[in-house]
Amino acid sequence: MLEQPPERTISEVEAEVAAQSQHPQERKVHGCFRMLVNAMPSCVAVILSFGLLLVGLGGYGGSSARSQTALLIAVITLLLAITYGIGLFDANLSHEVRLSPAEQRRRKVLMHALVFTGYQIIIIPAAMASVVGIGAAVCSGIRI
Repeated sequence: MLEQPPERTISEVEAEVAAQSQHPQERKVHGCFRMLVNAMPSCVAVILSFGLLLVGLGGYGGSSARSQTALLIAVITLLLAITYGIGLFDANLSHEVRLSPAEQRRRKVLMHALVFTGYQIIIIPAAMASVVGIGAAVCSGIRI
């Protein structure tokens, strides 16, 4: 015959519930949402690149190399600022940042945003190359 587990008292059950409430569980929705947040700078880069292409083709702002370089620097600066802002938003979703003490929270948020921007500097060119490759394949008639 199988041995039955010992009965627990009400105080033991209450202590277990209190211990579980001390550690908030991560929401599974945050994982999916953070994946979308990580993809957002790549989407912004694609949109800004097509905007830059349209502006460059239209000859808006002059066609000199100096004006085109200035436009490119402005777009890259804007993209980095947007990426850093998205990194700040992502930091607020971070479980580690939310559980940190108030005096360390600001530093952790800023560092998280910097690391996020650094990762995006690597990810964005790869995503752009993929988008350009898929676009070239579609335009050339290759079925994906």
